[in-house]
Amino acid sequence: MSYKTILVHLVDELHAEGLLRATRPLAEAHGAHLIGLSVLPLVDAPSRKDTTVDELLRQYQSAMRSEAARIEAIFKAPGPVAAYTSEWRLADTGFERASDAIARHGSAADIIVVSQDDPSWQSSGLMRDSAGLIGLLAGRPVLVIPHGREIDQIGGRVLVAWNASRESARAVFDALPLLKRASMVTVLCVQSPDAADNQSISGFQPGEDICSALTRHGVKCELKVEPPLADGTAATLLSAVERHKAQLLVMGDYGRSRLSEFIFGGATRSVLREMTIPILLSH
Repeated sequence: MSYKTILVHLVDELHAEGLLRATRPLAEAHGAHLIGLSVLPLVDAPSRKDTTVDELLRQYQSAMRSEAARIEAIFKAPGPVAAYTSEWRLADTGFERASDAIARHGSAADIIVVSQDDPSWQSSGLMRDSAGLIGLLAGRPVLVIPHGREIDQIGGRVLVAWNASRESARAVFDALPLLKRASMVTVLCVQSPDAADNQSISGFQPGEDICSALTRHGVKCELKVEPPLADGTAATLLSAVERHKAQLLVMGDYGRSRLSEFIFGGATRSVLREMTIPILLSH
């Protein structure tokens, strides 16, 4: 099992090289077809009497296309690589949201790689979409790479956030190509002592079940059952990442209504904001 089609969304020139530094080795390891995608935001507007506004929009569009050309050059910089094939795409959103365009291009990919959100994207006035939203729309696993950190390997020591939900099950099995290559996988079940007692009585052991399933796939796996921290789920997961020295976090993307302004749950949102290691999300 491997990732044979990988789509990487390159948001801007600033983060492109760091994102590719993490993505290229993944494509090499799996002998994948790597698709680099840049999405142009919607900047067209009806003609109006105020020609100054039209001119500003044209300048903005020209600047975005120039940046996309520079991103393309960064993507193609290594030249042909025998271990994987590559393809460049430039997408104009038209009247779509950027996230919809990314989801459409990534719908046939095994995994979509994106950058952690940067607050400067909003302060600059650019319409950028969050990693969690892309995962909800695409129906594909999304690998989020933290910005400002040197990430040249995906995996190693992996922490799996497991609660036997639909989302966590999707995340674990979407991550199998990475888990099978990991040096150690720690399955973390966060639950109170009362919950553990009830599961024991019912005969359902979710942590043990998933560890057994992963072991059958050849994954080196250990189970950790820990109580939640008072600060909530996000704090519990982030603390576990540090304590277990994890290099990758696998977790469900717990979504709400697509029409909601806050499209995914608070824990997911907090973890993505504070992340220091790559995170694989599935919805």
